[in-house]
Amino acid sequence: MTSSNLWTDGNALAGPLQDLLRVDLTTAIGRCMACGSTAPMAEVRVFDHAPGLVARYPACDQVLLRLVHGPGRAWLDLRGLVYLQLPGRSVRSGQPIPDERLEADPLAELTVQEAVAAEHEALKEAEDAVGLVSAGHPFEVLADQDITPEEEQASEEDDDEPAPEPSLGIHIERDDRPR
Repeated sequence: MTSSNLWTDGNALAGPLQDLLRVDLTTAIGRCMACGSTAPMAEVRVFDHAPGLVARYPACDQVLLRLVHGPGRAWLDLRGLVYLQLPGRSVRSGQPIPDERLEADPLAELTVQEAVAAEHEALKEAEDAVGLVSAGHPFEVLADQDITPEEEQASEEDDDEPAPEPSLGIHIERDDRPR
């Protein structure tokens, strides 16, 4: 941790912001509103000799962030940032997804290891299944491997009742009750 008598580096933001947002912002990239430069939040200068925290960009001294805690609440001011780019996190474990994976698959929700494990789990579940897989149709598991899906559907239909006759739009019912 770099510091002077007046400030410490952006790693001092890790604890307070993680408590508030449940995200480690020291690896986040921020763009300064004043000079337009980008840098990891770990490189900002944090002034903590006040009722709250003030983070300034080291190159131009612009205030990027203010955080003040009160009883049961907190105020977070990010007006000095154009944006704050957060690292991708796995929806399963919360572990960071490496930039290389996100560049290859921008919609990745799992780390490579988690994606491989999920694929192996899916393959194990499908090993005992009987049916055909095609790109145009979803995978269907058949109860009996000797019956086609059409035959299975036909056997489920009730053959005891005759099919209703086509209607011309008029429906007449006969009332046989005694009067």
